[in-house]
Amino acid sequence: MPKRANGDGSIYQRKDGTWRVRVTVGRDTGTGKPLYNDSYHKTQKAAREHLRQITAALDKGTYQAPSRMTVNEWLDVWQAEYLGGVKPNTRYDYGRVIANYITPTLGAVKLQAYARMRCKHATMPCCVSVGYRPRPLRMCTAYSTVH
Repeated sequence: MPKRANGDGSIYQRKDGTWRVRVTVGRDTGTGKPLYNDSYHKTQKAAREHLRQITAALDKGTYQAPSRMTVNEWLDVWQAEYLGGVKPNTRYDYGRVIANYITPTLGAVKLQAYARMRCKHATMPCCVSVGYRPRPLRMCTAYSTVH
């Protein structure tokens, strides 16, 4: 494969047989160091397609860096910013369900990975396997599908 121009990204095969794609997506405003999007693929074709998608998004200006926020961090933000207009008892119930049911099972999951799991399908098995009662189980499902 010929050398790519600066900023076009790179694809190479690792010793374990997977293909690595690395694209410079910007610079850190604090340190000035480059920021990279790294991904690993089973085939060279999949790696090329991913590189094509990333570079197209960068060219269009629609690229969004992967979030490192966890479900627990998002729920903290959600409680602080989005529950301003609800009644105190509702806020209390939401906080109780989050603390007792959602955070222990899904709190450490990355928010981006959780969104890919399709919220309802991720929450239900976690709540059922722990043996939660019907009402909190319904509330877990409501949180995962509505919010």
